Amino acid sequence: MSQKTDQSIPSQILVEAMDPLRILAQLPLRPYQRLGDFRCGKGALTIPLAKYVFDGKVYATDELLSAREDLEKNLADTHLTNTVVYDQKEEDTTVDPESLDGAMVTLALSASKTSKPAFLKRIAKLMKRGSWVAVVEWAKIETDDGPALDKRLDDAEVIDIAQQAGFRFTEKRTLSSDYYLVILRK
Repeated sequence: MSQKTDQSIPSQILVEAMDPLRILAQLPLRPYQRLGDFRCGKGALTIPLAKYVFDGKVYATDELLSAREDLEKNLADTHLTNTVVYDQKEEDTTVDPESLDGAMVTLALSASKTSKPAFLKRIAKLMKRGSWVAVVEWAKIETDDGPALDKRLDDAEVIDIAQQAGFRFTEKRTLSSDYYLVILRK
């Protein structure tokens, strides 16, 4: 039996397996939007998002200080100034309620140590009415990478959790044999 990878930087695992632009192409992005990237890691999706929303802003957070520091360095290296990196504990003072047009939640639900509906409810408070949330998760199959099978969520479980948090299901897309994308609306 193979050893599972560490879930500390989920977006990095995803970007190694897939082109971030392929994921962004699935999203209802506009260059002026204000977006959130929750559990952003080192910025595997944050940086492409920030480049796309050149007239907007990206708010990125991760529970790990080292990931946020790496993201800030990567943003400085790419000279992007439309991204705010913040500690999740400071979310209430950083991101205004009902101010985001869209959000990425990448491999975060399966790794969440808190209540999954509570995690999404916290995000829902930041979203405008009609905004979108893209949830990328591991397929519920046994693979060499990622969490154990019992920690993974299938799309029906993600949709149920999202509905408990006040979102409605829009669509599901298969990104690869290992990942899927669920798009939700507030």
